[in-house]
Amino acid sequence: MISGDKNYNGVIDDLVNGSWISPSDNKKYGIPIKNIEIRETLDGREYDLIESLHSNQKLLVVSDPFTHKAMGSRIFNNLKTKMNAEEYIWEQPSSSIEGVQFLRTKLKDYDGMIAVGSGTVSDSIKYATFLEKKSYSVFATTPMNAYTTGTASISFDGIKKSLVAHYAQGVFFDLEVLSNCPKRLTAAAFADVICRTTAQVDWLMSHKLLNTDYKTTPYELLALYEMDMINNASDIAAGKIDSLALLTLISAIMGLGTSFTQTTHVGSMGEHGISHYIDMFAGDMHPGTSHGEQVGIATISISKFQNTILKKDQPPIIKPTQIPEQEISQKLGDPMLETIKNIYGT
Repeated sequence: MISGDKNYNGVIDDLVNGSWISPSDNKKYGIPIKNIEIRETLDGREYDLIESLHSNQKLLVVSDPFTHKAMGSRIFNNLKTKMNAEEYIWEQPSSSIEGVQFLRTKLKDYDGMIAVGSGTVSDSIKYATFLEKKSYSVFATTPMNAYTTGTASISFDGIKKSLVAHYAQGVFFDLEVLSNCPKRLTAAAFADVICRTTAQVDWLMSHKLLNTDYKTTPYELLALYEMDMINNASDIAAGKIDSLALLTLISAIMGLGTSFTQTTHVGSMGEHGISHYIDMFAGDMHPGTSHGEQVGIATISISKFQNTILKKDQPPIIKPTQIPEQEISQKLGDPMLETIKNIYGT
């Protein structure tokens, strides 16, 4: 029987308290999120967790049909008789600006929202509450890193953008729930943190070549657990709680990297660009793979590119981005061409 008493937070407790000291600059660091819990189970603790952060607020608990079954129903049942909370099951969630605007209309009658899992639900609520200047917390249903970031991935006319938003008040990981999520999602989460290897090289190269700001703080935190996580990969795939906790902890730290750097560069560079390109332009040819799965394969490809560049005797020659306007117009249409030109300021 799972007791739920074991605390898997590791260094995150020090970050929440603002007491973690970086070995590189001897400074104390904290994070904007008021509470993060990584536990064997949170069943029965939902009210205490939410009440401490959203006292006297009228809240809407939002899930999709899958996350409602995984956790949303339980959360609402444990809240509804103790606080002013209502439930909404978002049948067809969309991490698009249209989906965000829909949630904003829902927010008019509430002080905040409780997101139940999935990147789509979480990011959409994150950005909607940010625009409405209201608060939210999230219960994770997969061990991914997006829950602890202050950015939201939202699409505009088919173009995915990483937008500045705000951080959750609380982020809660129930490892019993995570152990039952589809294995592909666990593998995707693993891939989405292993990409640290290529993202860091991309960012460091940009720093060396273009004088881009670069900060090692997130990598110091990731290094505390990364090798243990890699060595326990097979047990993570098997859903073993202690090993899954390592992946969850690394994912949470990866997401928190944005709070130290004010950029997603810490874990999102060329490999993520490839994944976003697939999602935006594959159309009917999209194989149905998830973002994290695509990032995992793209990480291998980017690593090969990086090694090829770094093994050369001469440094790379950097040139301005050339937009093949005619080809884009023919393949994707004039509206997409104009969107791309606006992004690159040409």
